[in-house]
Amino acid sequence: MIEFKEPPSKPARSLSTKWVSVVELLTENRGEWALVGNYTPAVAHFIRRGTYGAFLPEELRSGPDSAKKLYMDLHWEITARSTGDNHSDIYIRWLG
Repeated sequence: MIEFKEPPSKPARSLSTKWVSVVELLTENRGEWALVGNYTPAVAHFIRRGTYGAFLPEELRSGPDSAKKLYMDLHWEITARSTGDNHSDIYIRWLG
């Protein structure tokens, strides 16, 4: 049997303290590339899209995906270099 009803609202996502710390260090060193870790390439993709809220100003975190992506394109550079085993070194820099 099925029931037709609206799904519950999404709970607000909490920010990862790891990524908040990374963003603080990057913004203190504007324009400098930093190796932030070795992850699957999807991590770089999701950071570029603005999925990781720590990289966004608070007012954009609940905004439309297009605004998040635009902000990321204007203020951050993210690149990944394959290290094998479906992992990449992720490099990020804050443009300001």
